[in-house]
Amino acid sequence: MDDDQSGTLTQNEFFKACKDFKVGISEENVPALFKVFDRNQDGTMDYGEFLLTIRGEMSETRSKLVKQVFQTLTERNGGQPFGLDFLKKQYDAKRHPDVIQGKRTLDNVIVEFIETFEAHFNLGGNMTHVIFEQFEDYFKSISALYEHDEEFVVLMQNTFSLKKNEVRTKNPEAEAEFKKAQILFNDAD
Repeated sequence: MDDDQSGTLTQNEFFKACKDFKVGISEENVPALFKVFDRNQDGTMDYGEFLLTIRGEMSETRSKLVKQVFQTLTERNGGQPFGLDFLKKQYDAKRHPDVIQGKRTLDNVIVEFIETFEAHFNLGGNMTHVIFEQFEDYFKSISALYEHDEEFVVLMQNTFSLKKNEVRTKNPEAEAEFKKAQILFNDAD
């Protein structure tokens, strides 16, 4: 399917996959369907875009958690907006599956995170601060990779080394998910 091994599908690769797997979509409808999956309109579709389109937007629990994490990072930065350098320092890759399995180093995972974040928003030069909408949009794509809220909560907790007192939400569902994740997190140590 991914003929060029890029980790993404071009419209031509998508067309070929639809044909090979007998999806039953007409040739003239493939471009329109591809456009739906190509959420960032860069001419390619990655797995995250595919899942986000299929699964839909983040649940309320996840949305509130992402907002809380952004607020927590802002508080950790003295209440000031934060940039990519600060975000890089806050990103904890020790529990990344590839690091745990010895497939990649901490530095590789951190660099990939920052590069992906930058590329996702075409950041650079004039960009001095990460804004919430960018942070949320990035994690919408990541969220689509996780079927259950609890898994996403564990990801956010591990990624930003969240402590129980750093997650304060008025959403009982989000609070319950975080408490379940806290138990899993503690059991893993």
